[in-house]
Amino acid sequence: MINIFPKSFGAKIRTLRKEAGLKQAELGLAVGLSHDTISGIERGKALTNMETLITLAQYFHVSVDWLLELSEDKEIQNPSGQRSANKNDAI
Repeated sequence: MINIFPKSFGAKIRTLRKEAGLKQAELGLAVGLSHDTISGIERGKALTNMETLITLAQYFHVSVDWLLELSEDKEIQNPSGQRSANKNDAI
């Protein structure tokens, strides 16, 4: 299996986790992944599927496009193309 995610993906997950004040094990528990998997993602060693990508984006309230470097816009936009004013609106 080939890893199609940009090298910065893991660094972004690490930064988001640290900004949230979470340890790898805490993030793993929150999103249903092991500590080892979170560690691997952050180091670019673990392959990530689309389900995990979406779960992490939803957990941190960021766009999948931003995580994958397809957009510089970190915020999730609602279907009308406007940014969500409330983090809870983003899901």
